Amino acid sequence: MSLLDAYKPKGNQLAPFIKINDTCILKNEQVKQAFWKICNVVELITGADGSVRSAIVEVNFKEKDKAILTRSLKYLFPLEIRSQPPQQDSQTTNQHAATQSVFSASRYVVQ
Repeated sequence: MSLLDAYKPKGNQLAPFIKINDTCILKNEQVKQAFWKICNVVELITGADGSVRSAIVEVNFKEKDKAILTRSLKYLFPLEIRSQPPQQDSQTTNQHAATQSVFSASRYVVQ
């Protein structure tokens, strides 16, 4: 699955895939795409119908210069960086730990 397909709305779904604390690229039509800024979503703003329409983002322009901006969701492109890692169930975690221990033990076997 490509990044574009992962963030396309499915059917009548209008809810964004952007969440608070997500890292996004902020589109700016006045500069080339290579110079678009990276921002963090601080707050989501809902419209009268209850759908999220815009977001308040924090942009770092220089080391100490930060700006708080309100931007429409069409100008925000989420990165694959999430604020929290995906949660796994305990069974998957236990299987992964068991597999890791088998591989680490087999590494030290001398033949």
